[in-house]
Formats: sequence, structure tokens, C-alpha cells
Amino acid sequence: MDYKQKKIVTKLNKVEKVEFARKAPTVVRDLEKLDEKLRKSEAKIDSVFMSYKKAQQDFISIIKDVETDRKRLEDDIREISQAAMDLGVDFNNVKGLKEAQDLSRKLDGLTSDLPKLYDTPK
Repeated sequence: MDYKQKKIVTKLNKVEKVEFARKAPTVVRDLEKLDEKLRKSEAKIDSVFMSYKKAQQDFISIIKDVETDRKRLEDDIREISQAAMDLGVDFNNVKGLKEAQDLSRKLDGLTSDLPKLYDTPK
């Protein structure tokens, strides 16, 4: 055996004698714990996501209901305003009419803007 061959054999013998600081089964157990940790977290976020999805659908449904009812009441405001005008009564002198119109405008803005704040889950 020449010098290079002896050197390779010596290195191989050293590699055979090396003991690993950690045994593979220990590493497997640690990885299994990490897998379990991740799965628990995934289950939790999935549950929360499904709750959010249901709540968001309910929210959108309520917004649609509010908008439908608001439009109907807006028609009532127009009728009252027209009747007041026909009678020669100033709009501002009709008790509650200005407040109703302001609230209708507020609700119109909210029903337009709120769905944009809460994205539809995919």
C-alpha cells in the first residue's frame, strides 16, 4: 500500500469510529414534536378562519338587508319632502326629516365602505 492508500484507510477507520453527538431516533422524535406543534397551530388557525368566514358572510348579508331597508326608507324621505314642498312647508321645519336624511346618508356610506374593510376569505 502506498502512502495515499494508507492515508485513505486511516481516514475511513476514523469515520467508522465516530460517534454522533445525537442519535437519529432522537432527531426523529424532535421533528415529530415540531410536526405536531405545526399541526395544532394549523388546526387552530383553520378553526378561527372558518369562524371568520361565517361571520363575514353573515356581516355581508346584514349589510345587504340594511341597504335594502335604507333605500325603502329613503323613498319615504323623498315622499315626505315632496309633500312638504307641495304644502309650502320648509324641509327644515319638518320634525325629524333632516335627521332621517343625515342618518340615511351615513348608512349609505357605511354599507358601501364596511365590506371593503373586511375582505371576503378565499
